[in-house]
Amino acid sequence: MEFTLNGRGVSTEVRAGETLLEVLRERFGLRSPKDGCAPEGSCGACTVLLDGRPVVSCAQDASRVEGRDVVTLEGLPAEARDAWVDAFSSAGAVQCGYCTPGLVMKSEALLRRSPDPSREEIARALAGNLCRCTGYVKVIDAVRRVVAARRGDGVEPVPAEVPAGAPAPAAGAAGAAGGRFAGPSTGAPVVDLAPAPPGRVGAPTPKCASRRLVLGEHLFVRDMAVPGMLHAALRFSDHPRARVLHIDTSRAEAVPGVVRVATATDVPGRRYQGLISADWPAFLAEGETTRCVGDVLAAVAAETRHAAREAAALVAVEYDVLEPVTDPFEALAANAPAVHEGGNLLSVSTVRHGDVDAALGWAAHVVAETFRTQPVEHAFLEPEACLAMPAGRDGPDAGHCCGDGPAAGDGREGGGGIGRPHPQVGERFPDGGPPAAALSDVSGTKAADPAATGLRVYSQGQGAWEDRRQIASLLGLPEQAVRVTQVPTGGAFGGKEDLSVQGQAALLALLTGRPLHLALTRRESIRLHPKRHALTMAYTAGCDAEGRLVAVRARIVGDTGAYASVGDKVLERAAGHACGAYRVPNVDVQARAVYTNNPPAGAMRGFGVVQVTFAIEGMLDRLAELAGLDGWEIRWRNALDTGDRFGTGQLLGPGVGVRRTLLAVRDAYRSARFAGIACAAKNTGVGNGMTERGRVILRPEPGGCVTLFHSWTEMGQGVHTVLRQIASQELGMPADRIRVVVDTERELDTGQTTASRATTLGGQAVLDAARHLKAALGDDRMEDLAGQEFAGEYVVDWTTGNSAGEPVTHFAYAWATQVAVLDDRGRLAKVIAAQDVGRALNPLALEGQIEGGVHMGLGLALTEELPLDRGVPAAATLKSLGILPAAAMPPVECILVEEPQPEGPYGAKGAGEAVLVPTPAAVAGALHAFDGRWRTALPMRDSAAARAALPRLAREARGTAAVAGAVGAASGESDGGTAGGDVAAVDAAAPVPAGAVPG
Repeated sequence: MEFTLNGRGVSTEVRAGETLLEVLRERFGLRSPKDGCAPEGSCGACTVLLDGRPVVSCAQDASRVEGRDVVTLEGLPAEARDAWVDAFSSAGAVQCGYCTPGLVMKSEALLRRSPDPSREEIARALAGNLCRCTGYVKVIDAVRRVVAARRGDGVEPVPAEVPAGAPAPAAGAAGAAGGRFAGPSTGAPVVDLAPAPPGRVGAPTPKCASRRLVLGEHLFVRDMAVPGMLHAALRFSDHPRARVLHIDTSRAEAVPGVVRVATATDVPGRRYQGLISADWPAFLAEGETTRCVGDVLAAVAAETRHAAREAAALVAVEYDVLEPVTDPFEALAANAPAVHEGGNLLSVSTVRHGDVDAALGWAAHVVAETFRTQPVEHAFLEPEACLAMPAGRDGPDAGHCCGDGPAAGDGREGGGGIGRPHPQVGERFPDGGPPAAALSDVSGTKAADPAATGLRVYSQGQGAWEDRRQIASLLGLPEQAVRVTQVPTGGAFGGKEDLSVQGQAALLALLTGRPLHLALTRRESIRLHPKRHALTMAYTAGCDAEGRLVAVRARIVGDTGAYASVGDKVLERAAGHACGAYRVPNVDVQARAVYTNNPPAGAMRGFGVVQVTFAIEGMLDRLAELAGLDGWEIRWRNALDTGDRFGTGQLLGPGVGVRRTLLAVRDAYRSARFAGIACAAKNTGVGNGMTERGRVILRPEPGGCVTLFHSWTEMGQGVHTVLRQIASQELGMPADRIRVVVDTERELDTGQTTASRATTLGGQAVLDAARHLKAALGDDRMEDLAGQEFAGEYVVDWTTGNSAGEPVTHFAYAWATQVAVLDDRGRLAKVIAAQDVGRALNPLALEGQIEGGVHMGLGLALTEELPLDRGVPAAATLKSLGILPAAAMPPVECILVEEPQPEGPYGAKGAGEAVLVPTPAAVAGALHAFDGRWRTALPMRDSAAARAALPRLAREARGTAAVAGAVGAASGESDGGTAGGDVAAVDAAAPVPAGAVPG
């Protein structure tokens, strides 16, 4: 087949059924088109121009490209590439970056046909391109910047917003508040810095390596390739619960190109692994019973990806199919089949203090309600992938986080780059993981081959040291024989904490002695990794006549699915945050995590707190109505402050900013006709008695650069950028002279990148290391210390469990208040998000986190769900998950409140998770203001806001109503003349506000 690629005539052989994306990536080595969902064509990450029109290349049959013109991002003119880099970087439109090249190509096509589109036109044009990180706000900002540049008008300013009403406190205010209540004093500085130069603390700084991300030059693990590399594919279980009688690999082994097929019998170490409980098998063995459809039965290594997948599909499995246990309440019944030998109850978390019965007895107002939330898919744009290599083999260049100059062959000499078959450029960054329970020899292990020389693993997980521990255990190797290099990942949101494909990839590399790449399809990704917990929450709450809370009782049941993952911690967090951001003197909370045969549930942004916040905020709204208060007033009367006790009983010290966030949104809430309001508290750090650390090393290099080694995963949140800013601030050197590396070659294990703690722990460790380096530096030049390493550490070892006499469950909390505003037709009009960030180390990144978090929170509130059919995901594509498109994203007003946290660097606190915690509750309040209905279950798809945001919901509702109407007419039934109201209820174009009379 011959066609034109980036201005050059090319020729290649095409396999039957091969897609254009496969040809571009595998035949021509082009990596800017990303594989996020092939072949469904619904994420847009692989967008290219075909005869000048934007197309998703994963859904284009390659044979149809004969004689046509294809342009990828590599082929755009140099000035266009530079303009897109400048715009996306300066606008803060780059987070994980996996979707960014596709967004650029879709936007380039738009501007070629419409040089000056409005924001609304840009949002509509981006339909079909998903971004899970940014919420699209800054993406549209970036496109408008390119428009302005091409008009010659200069750059349209996109300022970092810190609106009036949220002034920063005076320097040292936190320290003057009277000491520490959350634990012993750390001596952490809270300082008032001068206006920050670019790249320093406080400056709106573009993301580290943003140029390579925008242009698609950063190689994610999914992009990596090395000479002689094998490809792998997995064979998953067909049933959520079935006894595996026999696994036959003979047909798979006969496929041309297959090198090895591995099953449970090939595992030299312990098959069962896990972050906390070792209950998750890397391979399920004959004679065992499957627990979910994500169980792996076999893995195939072959010379090509196509051969590996063909062979995996030919692995024959004989089952005794059993009825799955899919309801957590049924799973708790005495006669329920046991998902695990120890039973179906994973954990029970309790928080109790005071006398709830007595308080509810004298309360002026008492409300009881049951709330339910749904399982949700993370939908990170880069599906799971791993590159594993025997030790001693040459791997991809690990690269680093700085130096955004031209890469070799990047086409900036005039565009038209075609690429290389085996790109050798990557980036190395990892993190760590919470301590695991002692691994039991569940599977009957055998000793590892003593001649094994070890492995190098390139991981996209959220904990490189935790990956190393589990991989080494699986292979029967000492941990030092496994080196894990953390590559910045294309999104995670908690969904990449667990070992996913790293174990199978490492085993096949060990068995074959060759480099091996294993990447999941989108359908497989949805099948495998843990989801957001579905919770059922029965609440009773009471207040006095003035609306002050007196008691909360909650009984929470969480469906943790087939494996523990971090489910016990999610339910522990739900119990601890069950009272939200409010003073409650009497508390009785129990939260249970229950095994079922549904897909596992684990970490997802919000980590159990967003679910219980939906419930407690709903209770406050109902109590406010009974007490004659508006939503703002009841929250103000109950909001926590320094010296109050958190729901767990922890006495709060400095850094409690929830009341300031309330003040920041008061006028907006009260001036809106249809508005809802909600507050949030979200822990920073795992806490609950676990020792937590930040560890870094600063190493001066010849030439005056500095290498910063740390342990946290870069997954779009910008941890590399902010830690580099802190180092730049302390060392007084440009940020682009500091490179960032995360790799287990240095012992910096600090656990998973989770619990919004990387900035706090990592930042304090950078401050410590910088102090040591500066002391050694004196009046010398940085290069005079080249090769010396200066370690820094920050330890939190003073948190406790809930049952302690004086509990300190977390070392810090983040606080937020959001207001959701609807228009007169019930559509999302605006979200005002006031976030207490402690200190805004990078306002640009913080705004991006808030906007992206609001987008995810709106999806959770209105449209997103992973429906299950007897344990099997009924939605296996991105398109079917209900993710809000760009056109559905309302304006977001970001208000950065700075209430310094003494434990944080310069007073900063974690922000990444708290940003979505109040969103569903605020939306529920706004919907009640609009139509008078109290809603108790997510997603709220029956609402006008949901149907306007995702038009197919309105179409489906109309279709259902039409069918019902036809059935009623055929049977002679009548609805008594209320049909007009029913039509209004299902038509997003004409919903009826509360108190209105349908015309």
